[in-house]
Amino acid sequence: QQSDTTLTAVTSQLQRAAELTTQAANGTLNDANRKAIATELQSIRDDLVNLAGTTDARGQPLFAAATGKGAVTQAADGTVTFDGTGEVPAIPVGDGTDVRATDSAQRVFGGISDGKGGTTDIFAVLSTYISALNAGGTATATAASGTAATAIQSALNQVSDVQGSVGARAARLDIVSSQATDAAGAREVDRTALE
Repeated sequence: QQSDTTLTAVTSQLQRAAELTTQAANGTLNDANRKAIATELQSIRDDLVNLAGTTDARGQPLFAAATGKGAVTQAADGTVTFDGTGEVPAIPVGDGTDVRATDSAQRVFGGISDGKGGTTDIFAVLSTYISALNAGGTATATAASGTAATAIQSALNQVSDVQGSVGARAARLDIVSSQATDAAGAREVDRTALE
């Protein structure tokens, strides 16, 4: 449930970034307008870093990987790196049923196509775009806006896929819980009959 709520907040931030990207591509804006947009995008990037570092009820990083202590680390220059590697291990919840409570930060925020055959992450996309907007110039902003818009849409699609997966896992947990309750009731009836 906490993963779902956090991913909804991530989606909201990415949707706002997409709106700003469309706005920045407008050729009628001047450099001061684009710098104002860059400032808001910096805030969005920082919010995404904070969301990536969300902790669960036990104080553990919600989007931690299989290895490492946290989810992401932001350096003083704004560069964001993923802590650890691998997917979160599954938790046994019933006979032969394992469920991963959440996904790694790399799965949620990384793996976005860079348009050159490789992958990047949403933090790098936003940082590059912010730099381009701060550099000034309509042509630079327009070109950077196109690249950023494509990457942000890919990130939105990816977060939506992860959120759908989290929802499916929550539904599976409900089914397993219901089965366990029914089995406990049946055992109680059998026990009473035996007594």
